[in-house]
Parts: sequence; structure tokens; C-alpha cells
Amino acid sequence: MEILKKATELPMAEVELTSQQTRLWEQSRAKFMMAAPAFCHILYTMMNPKYPDKHAVFSKDVPIAGTDGLYMYLNPDTWFQYTLGERAFIMAHEVLHCIWNHPIIFHMYRSREVVKFSDGTELPYEEVVMQHAADYIINATIVESQFDGFSIPSPEKGGLIRPDITSQDTLLDAYRKVYKTMPKSAGGKGKDGNGSFDVHLKPGTGSGQSAMVAQQARNEQEWKIAVSAAIALAKAQGNLPGALERVLTDILDPKVSWQDYVMGWCKRRVGAGSYDFRRADRRLLSRPKPIFAPQRSGYGVNNVVVAIDTSGSIDDKTIQMFFAEMKGVLEDVKPENLYVLWCDAEVHRVDQIDDMGDLIGAKKKGAPGGGGTSFIPVFDCVRDKLGITPDCLIYLTDGYGTFGPAPSYPVLWGTITKNAYPWGDVIEIPQAAS
Repeated sequence: MEILKKATELPMAEVELTSQQTRLWEQSRAKFMMAAPAFCHILYTMMNPKYPDKHAVFSKDVPIAGTDGLYMYLNPDTWFQYTLGERAFIMAHEVLHCIWNHPIIFHMYRSREVVKFSDGTELPYEEVVMQHAADYIINATIVESQFDGFSIPSPEKGGLIRPDITSQDTLLDAYRKVYKTMPKSAGGKGKDGNGSFDVHLKPGTGSGQSAMVAQQARNEQEWKIAVSAAIALAKAQGNLPGALERVLTDILDPKVSWQDYVMGWCKRRVGAGSYDFRRADRRLLSRPKPIFAPQRSGYGVNNVVVAIDTSGSIDDKTIQMFFAEMKGVLEDVKPENLYVLWCDAEVHRVDQIDDMGDLIGAKKKGAPGGGGTSFIPVFDCVRDKLGITPDCLIYLTDGYGTFGPAPSYPVLWGTITKNAYPWGDVIEIPQAAS
């Protein structure tokens, strides 16, 4: 399906249903309500705000079905050609795209142009690969849930399914699998040679907003409340399949990559620099597809400290992976001063970084270590030798050492173990892949 090759942005003109189509739509809604009350609750409370009585937008601008993360679009000329069970399946498919916030997630990866994995590896972003990866997970979730009367369309009709992708796969798990098997000349077709029955629209298509505004407008807390209510409703009716319960519960307690967590933590704690709209960001202008964006100006914060445990438990590959990601985070946060401290039972070296490119250079110099571990010297050094109160401190360690009292500034422990920490925020960082 050619439409999958890029972010889809369509006019979405609404059309009226014929009397026969109206009967089929009422039949579809009744089936959907009886078989999948959890999905029905989300459809009726969180989606299609301009059409609260219709619960879907009928438009011939989508081939069969689609969503922008908020609105469900159905083409009456093609969608009604599916059986009742298939129509209900497609409706559930679009609702799950919205619950998982896929259009906005796609937009995020699209802007980055790469897909980073928790082990430090990365792959180029391919629109068709990401969209198919999401479809495979969603279809597997619905199939495993075994909703009464639901039937997945055949592969020829867009029902993408793969035995190696299940409801327990993350989006990135599926992306890696699809990327390895999908021919680069697939032209929007999956491993089985067929395209999906739906399109993934640019965020804000239905509301007329930009993708950025649509992203900011989505209230994740409201969605979590709605998901929690959907779980309770389906349980009360005795109609919450195990696969769906696991998926919805994971949404209430999301598992995010450590890279995204660190980026979000830094921005929440220290913010970012300002922008100069008189100058263009040269990094974005130099891309294969140039983007004009204002250049960063000024500093986001004064002082940021990064501490590295050199006791020997953290290997070079993990430090390299950590520093590569920290380089991007700190370029975005833009501190006036960045200090890197190398410490086991004592601080062996302090590097003051004047340019973000120096971060990797500091790692390459190495540092003595291998002794016991105490975290206290780092905080003493920050107070007594550097004489600063940092905006934040990020400590890469295994967590086995002596803790002192908590400082007055935010601390994030980037841990390679599941050890307990008496204070500060904690994010588990996996060991780098060999």
C-alpha cells in the first residue's frame, strides 16, 4: 500500500451513510459493545470528540480504516464489505492504536530518523517497518484475546499476522524483527506480500492541529484513568481476556527505555535553553531532507555533574553506550558547565567538559579504579572542590557501595543492577550488547 511510505496527512472529508450502511454500522457497534466492553469504553469516552454520537468518522479519504491517535476513520465503500466479525476486529485494531498512542510515537521516531534500543544499538527509521510492527502486535493481541465473534481478516484483506510477534512483544521488539525480514523494496507490503487494512495518520489530522500541538494536547493521565475504568468495566462483566488485561495493565505502568527516561528526567528537572529564530539549526539543515528550525541560544542550566563508578563492575562497552546517550541528552539540556567525576572509593579525576564532543574523549582517557566503592566522595568533591550546587547529578554505578546523606539537588542513579537505593531516582541501564 503506497500510502504507508510516508507520514499520512489527508483532508478527511466526512460523508453521510446510506440507510443500509447505517443499519450495518449499528450492527457493528452492537457487536463491538457486547464482545469488547473495554475497547468500547475507550471508543465512547476518549475518541472522536467532535462526533460523540457517531463514535467514528466516515470518510472516503482512507482506503479502508485509519486513525490519527484520536479519531477513528472508516471508508463506508470498503469497510462495510468486510464481515461483521472482521469489522469489529478492525474497530478494536484502531482503538488499540489510540490507547498505545502510536501516531505520536511514530512522529517522535520519524523526527529522530533512528530507532534506538536499550542495548545501545540503533536502526534507521523506516515508516513502513514501524507501522507494520505496530499492526502485528495489535493483531496478535486481539487474536490472543479471542473476543466472541471477532475474526481477523485474511492476509489478502490486510490482516497482518506473524507467529514470531505476540502481544508480549514491545513495539521496538517487533520493529527489530520486521526490519530484518522486510525487503527494502517492499513498497508498503509485509513479509507475506500484503499491506495492512489501515493507515496511520499524522497526529492532529482530525483536530486540524500540528503534530506538536496534538502531542501536547494529549493528556496521558486522562487516558490512564480511562484505561483503568475500562479494565474495571470489563472485569465487572466477566469479559476481560488475559492477553488484553496484561496489555492494558502495562499501559498503566509503562516500561520506557532508559534513554527516554533519562531525557525526560533531565528536562523535567532542569529544562532546556532558549531559541534564536533569527538563525537556523545547521544540524537540521544538513540532513538529507533539510528542516528549518531555530538555533539554540543561551544555556538551559548552570551545572550538571556526571559521575562514573570505576570499581570495575561496569565494562567499557556499557560506559561507551551510556556516554553516547548522555552526549545527546546534554546537548539538548545545554548546561553552562559539565563535570565528569571518576570514582571508586575516592575521586580519581575530574573532567570539565567545554564541548559536548569532549564527553567521549573523557571516556577514552580512562581512569584509575578497581577498588572498593563509596559514593560519598563524589558529593564531597562537588561541595568542597568544585564549590557548586549542581542542577542535577547523574551517577552510573552498580549500586554496591556506601551511601551518605541525600544532597539538596536531584540525583539520578543509572544502575546496571536491581540493587536498592536509599534516595534519589533510579533507572536500570542494561549492559551493552557484545
